[in-house]
Amino acid sequence: MSAAPDTTAFHAPSNPKSLPVLYEVELAVELEIYDDFVPWLEEHLSGVLDANPEFRKANAYLRNPLDDTHPSPLHYGRKPSASLNGKRETDALHRYFTILYEVDNRDSVEKFVEESAGKLVSAARAKFQGGDTVVVARTRILHPLYVLARPETK
Repeated sequence: MSAAPDTTAFHAPSNPKSLPVLYEVELAVELEIYDDFVPWLEEHLSGVLDANPEFRKANAYLRNPLDDTHPSPLHYGRKPSASLNGKRETDALHRYFTILYEVDNRDSVEKFVEESAGKLVSAARAKFQGGDTVVVARTRILHPLYVLARPETK
């Protein structure tokens, strides 16, 4: 039987209320606009941070749905199918992004969604000329419970 893991190297913040909520946005983007979309996304995220001081940080991730252990129910309009060898398949016509915003509080996320998010999606669709070139597959808000982290070494 192995010993319990040493947790002395982990610590929680002194004020958990200072932890941000995470606002997660999953996007499906048509492959043909990928090269133009990536720099646009960086500019868009920078603009969101500039216009919303309660948005602390934005991280953009390129995601492969085949890596998901529990695929999103909204997989660009369909669930991944199983192939004959038992592996899931996805279409080769899209690239998938997950954006994680760190935001001061839920109210700030809700205000952003009500006042700005729809306009930004419409602007992206107008720029890339098509209703389905950029699709918001899912959004969600994650509330902090606690953070465990190793102390930084110098």
